[in-house]
Amino acid sequence: MPGHLGVCRLRRRLAQGLAVYGRHRLSFVHLRHDGDLHRDAAGCLFGPPLPIPNTTSDVTSTCVINRVAQDAAGLADCSTGDTQLSLPLTSDIYLTGDLLNGNGGNPDVPGIQPCPLCTGAPGSETCQGGPNNGFACTPGSGPLGAAYPNSHDCPPPQGAFLGILPIPFALSTSTQTKTAQNFADTPPGAQFAFCGFCGRTTSPSFEGPPPHPCLSNAECTNAPFTLCAQRGPGAFNVATAQTISSTGVPAGDLTDHDSHASRLVSIFCIPPAYDPIVDAAADLPGPGAVSLPGTAQIIP
Repeated sequence: MPGHLGVCRLRRRLAQGLAVYGRHRLSFVHLRHDGDLHRDAAGCLFGPPLPIPNTTSDVTSTCVINRVAQDAAGLADCSTGDTQLSLPLTSDIYLTGDLLNGNGGNPDVPGIQPCPLCTGAPGSETCQGGPNNGFACTPGSGPLGAAYPNSHDCPPPQGAFLGILPIPFALSTSTQTKTAQNFADTPPGAQFAFCGFCGRTTSPSFEGPPPHPCLSNAECTNAPFTLCAQRGPGAFNVATAQTISSTGVPAGDLTDHDSHASRLVSIFCIPPAYDPIVDAAADLPGPGAVSLPGTAQIIP
């Protein structure tokens, strides 16, 4: 029968996942949660630093530190593995550009590295770049590309801190679908909107902070922010996208207390960062999606 996660004492481990948002179609993250999801989690780091390289404008590349904003809460059916989990995140954004370009005492590494790297012989890795350059570190992600691996032992420069974005993670093992709407009823492009926020009619500027989510122009009464829209049409650099779908996979019968593979997915709206450089580079506000494969297990 369905029960609160605290009753089932469901342990979920999250392995390598896939996050997609704004103009960034493929941003790999390596996430792991080795605790019980019923325990207090607010303030915990969620995965290693997340590099967001911008190949069209490397100076607007960012390094993101994700933290759990509220305790994880949800429901799980221990006989089927169906899970609904709310895990809101707070994303700290650092506007670093290409950090390892040979400037400022940092090494010159091919590609774009918005976050410091943690590399070297296994067991002897050191930070490349950032305030802990040359210090020992433990990789928190695999070698997924030029911007990896990363580690919280190798933080980004504090002076590059830009601001905070709230990310409403509503994770599920079922299929999630979001359909584009015409919030503003003002074509062209408005019919390909997934996330409405109150903004100006003459420029991509949005009310706030805090942001004002909306479903129609009628909800936007604070002039001059009278248009309900997202920054650009569509999703993930596809201007005419009309549907976003992500398929979760339940763990199956967990009553044997063994570890079972599953996948949590979420489709969500990302508010504006209220920084013209970041919002333009990431096409915010707009939709986001995440797929987190991992394992689930009932523990005694």
